[in-house]
Amino acid sequence: MPCKEEKETIGVQIQKGWNFPFSKDPTKTFTANIWDFGGQDRQYPLHQFFMDDESCYVLVSDDRADNSNMDKWFGMIKLLGGTHSNVLVILNQINRSTPSSNFNKERYEKQGFTVETYSIDFSGDIEYINILLENIKNRISNLEHIGQILPKKICEPIRELS
Repeated sequence: MPCKEEKETIGVQIQKGWNFPFSKDPTKTFTANIWDFGGQDRQYPLHQFFMDDESCYVLVSDDRADNSNMDKWFGMIKLLGGTHSNVLVILNQINRSTPSSNFNKERYEKQGFTVETYSIDFSGDIEYINILLENIKNRISNLEHIGQILPKKICEPIRELS
């Protein structure tokens, strides 16, 4: 069954509370929040508030296009997250009988990125979509900072100066 066509993202859409079993300890529940960035140029200034070196990056591209905006995205990840960031690139290949891609993975690996690609047809490849979701859950669960003890926050009310 084909998926319905989605409207473009305006601003940043935040999906709070994606819960799934923690891959390192399935008796625990892991909660992730997902930020879907609008890809329009006028929205790029917002991205600096959400991107950092402790993020899991998943770039989704219409692989029928020429992937010309990949340089922008990788440049932004390099600037805000560093080249040590692992990047999962999903190449949506709608209605292609034979997978092919014009995405140049080696170009970004030469810059120091670890890049994994998935070619998928989101219009109906449900089994492969589920495998992809498991991969993303595993990536999130295994980010370096997960499980580290965080400093206690000081939450005292601000007092007026007399």
